[in-house]
Amino acid sequence: MEDNKDNVVDETTNEEIKAEEEEKAEEEPKAEEEPKAEEEPKAEEEPKAEEEPKTEEEVKAEEEPKAEEEEKAEEEPKAEEEEKAEEEPKAEEEEKAEEEPKAEEEEKAEEEPKTEEEEKAEEEPKAEEEEKAEEEPKAEEEEKAEEEPKAEEEPEKQVSERKMFGYIAVNELVSWLKTIAIAGIIAFIINTFILANRTVPSGSMENTVMTRDRLFGNRLAYMFSEPQRGDIIIFKYPGNVEINYIKRIIGLPGETVEIVDGITYINGEPLDEEDYIKDGVMTGNFGPYNVPEDSYFVMGDNRENSNDSRYWQETNYVHEDLIVAKAMFKYYPSIKILK
Repeated sequence: MEDNKDNVVDETTNEEIKAEEEEKAEEEPKAEEEPKAEEEPKAEEEPKAEEEPKTEEEVKAEEEPKAEEEEKAEEEPKAEEEEKAEEEPKAEEEEKAEEEPKAEEEEKAEEEPKTEEEEKAEEEPKAEEEEKAEEEPKAEEEEKAEEEPKAEEEPEKQVSERKMFGYIAVNELVSWLKTIAIAGIIAFIINTFILANRTVPSGSMENTVMTRDRLFGNRLAYMFSEPQRGDIIIFKYPGNVEINYIKRIIGLPGETVEIVDGITYINGEPLDEEDYIKDGVMTGNFGPYNVPEDSYFVMGDNRENSNDSRYWQETNYVHEDLIVAKAMFKYYPSIKILK
């Protein structure tokens, strides 16, 4: 029994030393408290054992709870360490066990063939991104390529626009000049060969035509017919062909004209002139005048104030070659057909 006790004590002491070392390594304050707690009851028990000899049963009864307490005290940190040691690999194993199926699922998900829709769904944004990535530099390059020739073309455009503006201005000017020239040519042709535009310088034809009236004469009137009595004609003055006169034809070629007491006689017959003579009164005696061929005897409607065939000295007649036109109508200051 004593040997057993000694063995137990040795074992306990060895275990205590180990427990103390482990407790010191893990928790120094716990290791300091526990040996104190153990030394105190031991110190109390030793004098008791010296004082009273105990039986083996008592010794066993005392040592058993101590041994149990010491074993518990030693087993608790060991159990904790063992639990930690067991929990750590378990936790690692659990993590591995969780990670392995996840990794397998991910690998499977990666390895599994994708459906056409999934591939399209994945490829479409990628294709769009690639197209955008390709289009952006292309668009920039195209813009630069467009801007560079534009920058070069701008001065050329300005020059071409200026040239075009100058060309248009020249064309416009030329067109206006053409128009003016054509109008001038037409006016010249009309005024020379068709119409005679004249201004009345005196009152010899009042009240039919007044001073400063403007009128047109028809140059073609006598191209196919002969002048008639009563026609108002524009002619060149026989004494100065640079001057134009306006008078009324009274005597025709081959006729005899005579004025007696203001009354005009043609071949001895009185002439009715009430429609155009001013005030219907004329005084004086003139003639007789024998009108030669191709010539005409003319007088103004204002007989008292007219320089006409009665008073000319060089010749009293207007040759047909001196007739410019037949007066047709006046247009200023009012319009009136001349008769």
